[in-house]
Amino acid sequence: MRTVTRVWRAGAILAVILAAYSNSFRGPFVIDDQASVVQNADIRELTRLDRVLSPRRDSPVAGRPLVNLSFALDYAVSGLGVTAYHVTNLAWHVACAWLLFGVVRRTLALPSMPPAVAADAPNLALAVAVVWGVHPLTTEVVDYLSQRTESMMACFLLLTLYAALRAFTQSGIVLAALVLAFATGYVATALPLPGGGSGGIEAALVLAMCAT
Repeated sequence: MRTVTRVWRAGAILAVILAAYSNSFRGPFVIDDQASVVQNADIRELTRLDRVLSPRRDSPVAGRPLVNLSFALDYAVSGLGVTAYHVTNLAWHVACAWLLFGVVRRTLALPSMPPAVAADAPNLALAVAVVWGVHPLTTEVVDYLSQRTESMMACFLLLTLYAALRAFTQSGIVLAALVLAFATGYVATALPLPGGGSGGIEAALVLAMCAT
């Protein structure tokens, strides 16, 4: 029963976001999209991972290997046809909304929350995720193709928070999400780091930052 409830809420989030952005799949490449995609020679050959994962320094995706890889995958699917790029942007946005739902639900269900709030945590989290998913402030990361950098970073940031909420002792999960976040954008440096440990996680994160 619990699984069915979670599935319909995830489906509701997906349906609302799809309805809101159903007319966005033909938007043209604009502004930084030209340098990130149209003029980006590093995404032309997916098999050349040495180039795909090391975009040129003067490119808007410099220092963002996973973002450049996502563009290379889209190019492999549709060349310079915009639809695949828009589908990918929307997919990252939906993933962020799902993770936001999970983070809010688990936060509101913590023992320190008032019982009335904890009891209604799933519905409150659903409302938050839906409003965030269709809020005008988030349209740029969906419609403006090169701004998927923000969606990808946000996705891994939210994944880190979700993993920490579930079981902060499972540092491997948290670390993996953090490393992926650092590989998508510098804003990820705002992520909270676990303290009181042996320093291994902190050292790994410094290496991840250097790699991006």
